[in-house]
Amino acid sequence: MPNPSIDYTCAHCGASLTYRLVPEVAPDPGASVAPQQTPSIDLSCSKCGGSQRYKIVPDSVHAA
Repeated sequence: MPNPSIDYTCAHCGASLTYRLVPEVAPDPGASVAPQQTPSIDLSCSKCGGSQRYKIVPDSVHAA
């Protein structure tokens, strides 16, 4: 099964980019874990350098 992707259009210049989501390596089970934070993604444009941060929320939260 292929990795999921995000199709992104830069809000600054309109360039379209596709980002592949690649799973992170699981942390060492014995390592201390930081408190849970709301996950986010920072996307940046390779054409103009503009960037935008997006918070990741479940569909059920977004629809509410």
